[in-house]
Amino acid sequence: MERAPKILFVEDEESILNSLGFILEEAGYTVLKAVDGESGLRLAFDQPPDLAILDIMLPGMNGLEVARRLKSDPRTAAVRIMMLTGRMTEQEMIAALETVADDYLPKPVKPRVVLARIQAMFRRDPHALPPSELLCGSLRIDRLAHTVVVDGKKVVFTRSEFDLLVLFLSHPDRVFSRDQIIAALRGDDFAVTERSVDFLVFGIRKKLGRCAAKIETVRGIGFKFVPA
Repeated sequence: MERAPKILFVEDEESILNSLGFILEEAGYTVLKAVDGESGLRLAFDQPPDLAILDIMLPGMNGLEVARRLKSDPRTAAVRIMMLTGRMTEQEMIAALETVADDYLPKPVKPRVVLARIQAMFRRDPHALPPSELLCGSLRIDRLAHTVVVDGKKVVFTRSEFDLLVLFLSHPDRVFSRDQIIAALRGDDFAVTERSVDFLVFGIRKKLGRCAAKIETVRGIGFKFVPA
């Protein structure tokens, strides 16, 4: 099995850290999370990441200093750096891009934009991208072509059904609450509610045929995908 690309995400706002971190995991990345620069550096030196997403305004050591230390240490010198900034002048931004940063995004960040920019940063190194194809028995998903094949036949899924199915297959045997599913599926152009999650799961099971039983309901919690 290919190693999932590793992302260090350092952000002191825990709501952003947890929600965006979860979305990155859903997209196929391994995410190391920290709420301050010092703990972020310890994680990076212990488990060198492929990319570091750093908030500029961190308590104690700010994001730019974290980036400088990552770049100056042989263990992490090759790490890509993406800065998240709510307060940064144009000159400061240019200076960061010329010295330590590969990219930056202004706050508030949009998850789809973050994912697109990460993909663009990794595109020069195809081995650092999550696998585009997910397989489980007679079920095959092509994430790039946005297609699902069940028992050799192509089945049409809505966008939200497809995204939820990818989430399940990317994390086999992991139980997802409805709130976690909502966080993963929420986009800028459509809304997901707890009740609609149940309808999505019902629709997916209906289209999966004999593979429907792989999506199990965990009473009182949510759902999980069982590959066996």
